[in-house]
Amino acid sequence: MIVEVLKPTNDEWCDSYIIDGYYNGSKNQMLVQVSFRGHIGDGVWRTCVWGNDDFGMEFDCESETKCWNMFLLVIGMRYVDSVPLRSLGFRPA
Repeated sequence: MIVEVLKPTNDEWCDSYIIDGYYNGSKNQMLVQVSFRGHIGDGVWRTCVWGNDDFGMEFDCESETKCWNMFLLVIGMRYVDSVPLRSLGFRPA
């Protein structure tokens, strides 16, 4: 099962997705894609955050529940930025 959500960001994710117009009072709001990728093999589960091109961050673990909870935590953030993600254990991909 793959679940994907677009979330606002303050960071440039080489490129970010952009809403053409206004979102939550901000013009041309930048977005990232937050994904629960599920089981990716060898007992590893993945949640990741990607911009529109070649920059992303991934969180891998051996527990589906932990990985799903991380996905829920990230989509609950007002802005999904790289520094808070690093503090949660995400690594550049």
